[in-house]
Amino acid sequence: MGLAALVFGLCLLGMGLYGYVGQGAVTMYRRIPIGPFVNIVYSEVPYGLGFTALGLAMILKTGTLSDVLALAGLGCMAVGVILGFWHPYADRPHWLRDAWGD
Repeated sequence: MGLAALVFGLCLLGMGLYGYVGQGAVTMYRRIPIGPFVNIVYSEVPYGLGFTALGLAMILKTGTLSDVLALAGLGCMAVGVILGFWHPYADRPHWLRDAWGD
């Protein structure tokens, strides 16, 4: 279970970073076949960090480091939930800087 959370977190983190610095991020996020998921760009990086930290905590299982990683992962996920609903202008990628309607 810990390895699955770690891999999922690294995939989310990679997709989130691609959303900010990738060349084709605009077309990818605006043309996903099941709907425009532009709002997910804001929370992918915190969710990716959170799942990665939780996956590492589940793999380590004992000790102070696993507790710290679990708390950090839950904190990152809480930030991801907040950013999923509130989209601050400073957190926007360059291709979303002029979009005020989301």
